[in-house]
Amino acid sequence: MLKLRVMVLAVGLPVVLLGGVAGVRAWGKAKKRSDCFNAREINVMRSLDDKHVFVKAGADKNYLLTMDSCPGLRDARKLQVFEASTRVCADGTSLLAFELPETGAMRCRVGKIESVRDLADAEDRIAPETPRK
Repeated sequence: MLKLRVMVLAVGLPVVLLGGVAGVRAWGKAKKRSDCFNAREINVMRSLDDKHVFVKAGADKNYLLTMDSCPGLRDARKLQVFEASTRVCADGTSLLAFELPETGAMRCRVGKIESVRDLADAEDRIAPETPRK
């Protein structure tokens, strides 16, 4: 019985240790997420309707943010990122905060982030979803 325990330890321990080292190596080379951007680079945020926001970040980066559900976003004032970290991501933790004239402060969760060429491209992408006035 003792011989079996020694054998299990002799084979099992190196496997566990090597697996742990491989996990650390993979963790150190984590890929940069494509559905995130730096909040400090935001120059312009403009609500397009009750579900979408156009963001201009830096000189040549534009994004279309799709909220999960956000009544009143169309009439938003003082639109800003409400985030503890410096990154805005579409992982369900990033929030946009704004004020509505009649109700006050509101927050909406970012559900999706897409790269767009410019404001016109963002408006074209949401055109099928946006009801005509």
